[in-house]
Amino acid sequence: GDMNIYHRVDENNKSLFSLVNMVKPGSFDPANIHELNTPGITLFMQLPGPPKAGDAFNDMLYTAQRLSETLQARLCDGSRQPLTESAVLEYRKIAAAFDGND
Repeated sequence: GDMNIYHRVDENNKSLFSLVNMVKPGSFDPANIHELNTPGITLFMQLPGPPKAGDAFNDMLYTAQRLSETLQARLCDGSRQPLTESAVLEYRKIAAAFDGND
């Protein structure tokens, strides 16, 4: 997608969240994606953004968990510390605030 990174989009082709390579410049080369070797990837969501930010966050979290399992990788928070349930709850609270559901 845009900027040579991956985007999860909704039915209207609006970005819900994106995935970048942790290695500069952060993009992916689709022609060589099967040869990619990277120390990490980052999923992120821009807020305000998706009309249903809470649902988009849950989709992003599910995607991160599946990627972590598939790649046998560690799932981390925004500070690169292991993701905890309390961090997930805080992220959900932030997303819910954009939905008007404090």
